[in-house]
Amino acid sequence: MTTSYTDYKEGLPYPEDLGRRIKRGEAFVFRRCLQKLNLLDEMQAISIEGIRLVLGSEVADAVQRKGIEHIHRFMEIDKIGEITDVIYDLVRQKNTSWISKIAAAILGSEKNYYFESFPNIRFITPYD
Repeated sequence: MTTSYTDYKEGLPYPEDLGRRIKRGEAFVFRRCLQKLNLLDEMQAISIEGIRLVLGSEVADAVQRKGIEHIHRFMEIDKIGEITDVIYDLVRQKNTSWISKIAAAILGSEKNYYFESFPNIRFITPYD
């Protein structure tokens, strides 16, 4: 069973039984969660910084102007792996604070949860 909460507003907690339902194995979709918690821009900025560190400011600025979803247009595909490794290193520095913010919003707690410490970032490039 999947439940979608799309009406989240800052300061409005999710249902009180959410933690219990998650522990019971129910799956949830939190649409636009990163945007609502003001994390998406920070995550994209770290991705741009990773591109900057590997390929330089000119490419990073071009990707930032066009949008991270167009990353594949500005570099050879074999550079994606190298950039991903650099971004993983940058993200590891932020993982705990990001997860704490998400856990507080969704579970109502900043402690008593487990998370994957290795970031799970994927750049999906078009087949063509």
